[in-house]
Amino acid sequence: MKKRIEDEIEMEKLLTYALKDGVLTHVLNVPNGKECGCLCPKCFEPLVAKANIKTEKYKKEPHFAHSSGSDCSGAYESALHLLAKKILKETKQIQLPDFHFDYNSRNQHSIYKSLKIIDFEEVVDEQRLKTGEEFIVADVECRRGEKKLFVEFAHTHFVDSDKKRKIKNGSFPFIEIDLSDQILKESSIKDFLLSKSPKIYWIANPVLDKGYIDDLEIKAKAKSEEKNQEIIELKTNNLNVIQVIDNKVRICPKKIDFFGYFKKSKYYSHPILKEIADGKFWNEKIYGHYSWEEYIYFQGKKIHTSLLPNLGGQLPDDSDLLRSGLKAIIERKDLDLRLCNFCKYYDDSVVMEPNKYQLCSFKLESGLIKDV
Repeated sequence: MKKRIEDEIEMEKLLTYALKDGVLTHVLNVPNGKECGCLCPKCFEPLVAKANIKTEKYKKEPHFAHSSGSDCSGAYESALHLLAKKILKETKQIQLPDFHFDYNSRNQHSIYKSLKIIDFEEVVDEQRLKTGEEFIVADVECRRGEKKLFVEFAHTHFVDSDKKRKIKNGSFPFIEIDLSDQILKESSIKDFLLSKSPKIYWIANPVLDKGYIDDLEIKAKAKSEEKNQEIIELKTNNLNVIQVIDNKVRICPKKIDFFGYFKKSKYYSHPILKEIADGKFWNEKIYGHYSWEEYIYFQGKKIHTSLLPNLGGQLPDDSDLLRSGLKAIIERKDLDLRLCNFCKYYDDSVVMEPNKYQLCSFKLESGLIKDV
């Protein structure tokens, strides 16, 4: 069984096409022997047609051999390359490969456009294309109206990185067809060129590249509009919507309107706190230590906020109110450096990819904050 499979593979690799008068010709269409008048498609050495001469000792299929007996390693590949070009020029048809935005024909998750079989008006041989100050040659140029598609056939030699760079610089729609699994059989190659195969893939497609980027921008815009609409709906519930960046709230409404809030609180009843809230300067520093002696400087005076009895002097009854009010004024600087979960105005948090938001019920004098 194994030997039969190996024999079939060996038969498939027989050179069955050659050049006769510059035209690719099948072995069955020429006379036997040296009279075939054919040349090797790779080295152009005269060939011998060995056809229709099966015997018990000679069981190979009809094929060509070099008249010198040499083994031309690239003959089969060259014949395959020429046959694929010949078929495409005759049928003027090809199945356009699916366009993968990452140019990975085996990644089924990156398909942007699934394309169909296309008929061309004209298919011509090797064309020289200018890309900036450089040139490249395409195996085949397919034309349909003003549209063009360039095709490169490969077997062991594929489009390298330098040629890819030139192709992309020239903004050419360009596909490569990998013939490495194909055999020298016309019907087989015809079927292959009309099939969906990862062996037929895009090297460049500037139109679909632009289409993919444009679609991404449209989707991003739609997503942004959707997010804005969600924020508007949240605001209709009389909530501030505050963005979280790097695990910190972006802005705190209590900080924006701190002294408006302060003037409505118990702190505003304290004469020193009232003066600060009304605009009198205080450097926002508390000196000393609460468990020993703590004080501030305000309007040129030293004012104690804590004092041990053995130090002498007596604090007024509202000293705790003063101290907590002063701490609140200092801490407002840090209101946008922490999350809101333990604030009494915290309502909820929501995630609208890719962003996270905190919902806050604090009301400014002018209503909700506008900047989220």
